[in-house]
Amino acid sequence: MKKLHLPTAMLGLTVLLTACPQPDPPQPPKTTPFALTVNLTGVSSAPVKVTNITTNIVLNEGALASGKTFSDLSASTVLKIEPGAVNGYTAPAAQTVTLDANKTVTLEYKAVQAPGNAVKNDSIQGTVTGIPYAGKVVLADFNSFDLKNVGTLSNSGTVGLSLTQVPTYLGQFLPTSVPGCTFTGTASANPNVALFSSLDVLSAQDDLLASITETVIAGASNNSTIARLYSASAATIKGTISCGGVFAIDLTLQAGWNAAVLTPTTSGFSLNNITADIRTQLRGEMYKPSVTAQLPNTALDFTANDTVTVPVSFYQDGAFNGQVSLSTDVPGLTVEPTTLTLPTLSTQSAGAAAYLRGLGLAPQRVTTNLTFRYNGGSAQGSFRLIVKNDANIEVGGGSGTVDARRPGIGLSVYDTYNLVLRPEKTLNINVNAQSMNGFSGDVTFSATDLPAGVTVTPVTKSLSGFTSAPVTLQAAATVAPGTYKITMTAEGKGGVRATTKVDITVPKPGVTLSAPAYSTAAAYQGSESTVSVDVRSIEGFTGATTVTLTDLPAGVSATAKSVNVTPGATTTVQIPIQVTADAPLGTITVRLSSPDLVPGTGTDTVQLTVRPARKFIGTFVNQSARANEGVWISGNSTYNSDTNSYTSAFSRFTVAGEAVSTTLSSSPVNLVTAEGGVVVLSSPSETSSPAVFIDNAGAKTNLPALNVALSAIAEQTDTQGRVWLVRRSSNSSGYVQILAIWTPSTGAVQDVQTLSNTNYTGGRFALSPDGKSAVYLDYDLLKINTVTSTVSPLTRPSMARTAVIANTGTVWTNTYGELIRFNDDGTQTKYNFPGDTLAGFDAKDPTTLWSRSYGSIIKFNTSTGTSITLSFNSIQNALPSPAGGLYVINSEYTMSGSNNYYLSLMK
Repeated sequence: MKKLHLPTAMLGLTVLLTACPQPDPPQPPKTTPFALTVNLTGVSSAPVKVTNITTNIVLNEGALASGKTFSDLSASTVLKIEPGAVNGYTAPAAQTVTLDANKTVTLEYKAVQAPGNAVKNDSIQGTVTGIPYAGKVVLADFNSFDLKNVGTLSNSGTVGLSLTQVPTYLGQFLPTSVPGCTFTGTASANPNVALFSSLDVLSAQDDLLASITETVIAGASNNSTIARLYSASAATIKGTISCGGVFAIDLTLQAGWNAAVLTPTTSGFSLNNITADIRTQLRGEMYKPSVTAQLPNTALDFTANDTVTVPVSFYQDGAFNGQVSLSTDVPGLTVEPTTLTLPTLSTQSAGAAAYLRGLGLAPQRVTTNLTFRYNGGSAQGSFRLIVKNDANIEVGGGSGTVDARRPGIGLSVYDTYNLVLRPEKTLNINVNAQSMNGFSGDVTFSATDLPAGVTVTPVTKSLSGFTSAPVTLQAAATVAPGTYKITMTAEGKGGVRATTKVDITVPKPGVTLSAPAYSTAAAYQGSESTVSVDVRSIEGFTGATTVTLTDLPAGVSATAKSVNVTPGATTTVQIPIQVTADAPLGTITVRLSSPDLVPGTGTDTVQLTVRPARKFIGTFVNQSARANEGVWISGNSTYNSDTNSYTSAFSRFTVAGEAVSTTLSSSPVNLVTAEGGVVVLSSPSETSSPAVFIDNAGAKTNLPALNVALSAIAEQTDTQGRVWLVRRSSNSSGYVQILAIWTPSTGAVQDVQTLSNTNYTGGRFALSPDGKSAVYLDYDLLKINTVTSTVSPLTRPSMARTAVIANTGTVWTNTYGELIRFNDDGTQTKYNFPGDTLAGFDAKDPTTLWSRSYGSIIKFNTSTGTSITLSFNSIQNALPSPAGGLYVINSEYTMSGSNNYYLSLMK
């Protein structure tokens, strides 16, 4: 105890106070504790927040079990109870409680009613809209329905169907014995089952009114439906059935009725067991109004009678009603009455007895007797009863059989495909007749339904088993051309008659059009040309006809030509065509046309090729090389007796015309394109080749002779103005081939390396468009860097024909029908390819590789692997232009026996 130090005065007071008795101080009133109990109904636990609003203290937040009690709460305490959400239930409203005694609050959670219907294995219940009829409800599959289990559809749309009976038809679920069908998976058994995918609504008289599907709206794919499957035994099946489609199965079946989820897939459907959360809705759809007629299973027997009366039932599918007409598809078979009126089905009770009173022979009945009459010959087989509405549109019908085994004649025509009757000519139609059911006697064969101007000569022959006869038709000169369906007839004793239809053709005189054999149709941009057409008379046509070309490509027009045609002869006419300067290049099928053309005769088409504009460059081309603009051409050589030497014409041509012309004192052997002109080599001896440089203006400068024996030489200089070549040299063991570089300005020759080829001849060089790379193809395949003079060997394909190189240094070769690209990683990429000789890469478009064959130019796109081919006449050379595109030199044979040479630039 701590002691207090007090003054003397205060000490006395303290003694006094302690000496006198004192009353107890006042105390606060004692509180009575209360409790709050929270109970739950509908759920055993829920998230509930309980807050003491008086103290602002949260007593509970989170899961709360039923019967929770909160104690020791003062009187007048205010509590707020806030129930939280529970899946599948509706939460009660929040409550506020003031405690003046012990209290209990009950929170009622009500289960949320899921939309739609729950699925049961052995019954279908629900409400359907869209079907304004009451009737029977039965299970249906893709083809029919089953009447063993029958439910009802009420006037209000309520559907009720209990599944208690075994369906009529069961079959094995898994296709163990069906040809072409397989099952992959596992199965504990292969039960006999029946599968139904929908419901059908029938009237009381079994009219097929509507379809109902049990559609899934929750718990599975939104395009799924519920199928009903009866299984004769329990089974677990999981796998895939392939049988005209692919069907995924994952089912555990109980013996009896099962419900399954049927979901369409891109190749078939899947079947799975239902789950507890699946909800469905019944959806109805009326069938298309139609009529189904049910005839007796027995045949209509007309052997002894002309008429047969049988009862026929008419089913008003889709609630069809109104007047219908009746007929058959068998000639001579008619039906009475020819019309019926089908009553309107009651929306309250389809098929009710109200319209069934008085069933009998009156035509206004759903079931009535029909009388069939047959006035034809012997017949056996099926027929169709055709039902049409009042608009004469077929709306249904039924099938039956007819048996009319009467003595008769079977009639047919031999060779019905070539019955042509020409004016003022005759045609024999060979008919065959066969006795039927004991018929014998004379038969007269004739024809009816003949076109005007055609007459027939009947023929009579005795028939006892089989006979044939020619029936002759005679055509007048005035008979109109066309195809006619005539009737061949056979008539015998007792009114026995048989007919059959055949088509005869009276041909129209006219012409056929075709391209002459071995002719080609070609036109050049910015010029005129002709297309040859053979015109031949057929069926006696004579006189004038007009021939023209249609389906022409853009930029091409044609002028029609009139030609006189003589019967028995072919006349060739030239059709002028005009081609614009910008007409697209290519080959297109052009149609030959004439107002007198007989369809289906001749070829009546021709392949027209539009080629680039061309320039005539003479009647002889010896050597050619590309120039900076155009091409260099060496032409004819002439002998000068005074100088005892030859002089050769030498020219530079562009597609616009001749640019320069000069002469050479000897015949050129090699032309090498150089900067500003061309280097020309002649070869008076094996080891000395005089050289001359001709500039673009035609000026000539003599160069030091090339004193080597040439095996191969490049056709252009590299970036340093040098010429790559292969020279040969002999030694004690034979020839040696040496890769070398020649500098024309100095005459210097620099050897690079010895090659493996020891033959007398060499290979071929090709430079890239920029001259920085080269490739040499012989027994070797060499990639050359002309800037550094380094050489890299490549693996040469065994059938390599030519090789080129791109500015990137990528080498390409071709074999017979194949193009090969050498990739940087050592692999090769191959393409199908029609070209014979690779000409080189385009100078402006690095993706274009040019190639040629004897009669075509190929433009190959290296980025897409596709090509465009343009036909030409005899191609002598193809040279890439420095400005882009390809110069093409080709020749055409003339009627005088010489060749004309032309220059074109293809872009």
